[in-house]
Amino acid sequence: MRTTIRFAVGTPDRHSTVWSTKSRRNDVYIFARVIGGSIKVSLHEDPDHWRLAFTREHVDRHADRRPKEWHRPSEFALGLTQAFAVYVPESELISSVRVAAETETSEILWLPPPESGAATQITWIYAKPEAAVAGWPGRRSMNSSLVGRMPLASGEVVWVVAHQLPVTDTIREKVDAWHGALCSVTRSSGHSDLRANLFGSDPSGLRWFIDLSL
Repeated sequence: MRTTIRFAVGTPDRHSTVWSTKSRRNDVYIFARVIGGSIKVSLHEDPDHWRLAFTREHVDRHADRRPKEWHRPSEFALGLTQAFAVYVPESELISSVRVAAETETSEILWLPPPESGAATQITWIYAKPEAAVAGWPGRRSMNSSLVGRMPLASGEVVWVVAHQLPVTDTIREKVDAWHGALCSVTRSSGHSDLRANLFGSDPSGLRWFIDLSL
């Protein structure tokens, strides 16, 4: 049982990273296309070995890198678990020649851009068979939209949903700090469409990326 979903926030003219998520039996994988697949989030069937790791090609060039591992978070409601999230602030949507070329040959689901001062949050939610889900998680409570649905061999379903929310002061401070730290990378590379992903977590155990432009 295998499902692949590819999506980006914005439009072909101004957008986020292109994200790809795949399921294989009871494992789910998340990675960003623009980084060339150099890092990958793996949500394994074993709840004690969820991880963010560098691919073999990246490790060959950066042997000191180590994977980050964590446990599957607790359920936030009966049978429902927030597994991972990606935040895309409106300020981080940019144009990209490389993505524009990719869209000519690849199918990408385009999610509406957030309003100014807001962000789009994409969330991966595990639902056990006993979970009460009307349509998809957050459809009514958060006005979420459906990105995709990945049935697993175990009977669980992984829902990928998106909703808009205000950019908090904490997220804004993190974005500003990383822009300051990484601006030299942009200048030295000669490219204006590079992207990065800031990894973090919240008290509930949910891990996330903030999708950044450089």
